[in-house]
Amino acid sequence: IRPMTKENISSAHDELTHLTNLIDDLHQLTIADIGGMQYSKKNEDLTLLLTSVKGKYQSYLAQSNIALTLNLPGSPINIYADKTRLLQLFENIINNSIKYAQASQLKISLKINEANESSDTATTPPVVYLTFEDNGVGVDDEHIRHLFEYLYRTDESRNRKSGGAGLGLSICRQIVIGHQGDIWAEKSSLDGLAIVIKLPLA
Repeated sequence: IRPMTKENISSAHDELTHLTNLIDDLHQLTIADIGGMQYSKKNEDLTLLLTSVKGKYQSYLAQSNIALTLNLPGSPINIYADKTRLLQLFENIINNSIKYAQASQLKISLKINEANESSDTATTPPVVYLTFEDNGVGVDDEHIRHLFEYLYRTDESRNRKSGGAGLGLSICRQIVIGHQGDIWAEKSSLDGLAIVIKLPLA
């Protein structure tokens, strides 16, 4: 039995919080697996949503010495989406950068149809590419394709103090699938990790 000290109580509280978050994440994934994750979709301006994200997280990122920059078009980009789920998606990715990346920069950018410019636009639905990229420690090639698997964790360089369970990006994948999109990881142009999300335009 551990002595009743402030330090031990704080430690126990941290462990309880971690387990609670783990249970919540597993619950979300189980619901998604059985098709029970609920969505309330309507037309949303992705540019406006990301601008609000900057206002919400800029100071939070600054506390971790991470500078946030946005590269957004000047006009609205409308998608048919659940705003709450999208904000959950963005929060998971941003928290991932804070906890694991050891980065000083996080860049969020939006581009429309860049990968489809040479395609037959009559048969290729218009899409938007949303990229979160940092200049942190990155992920080895052998790990990148596994990042969205349940409970998958990379080497200790991205987990040494986080206590992460490897569920955040799995939840991100389920949310993107629920919006008929795709998500993957690749090497960032800033030499860290990039998370790329492809979503259909409204």
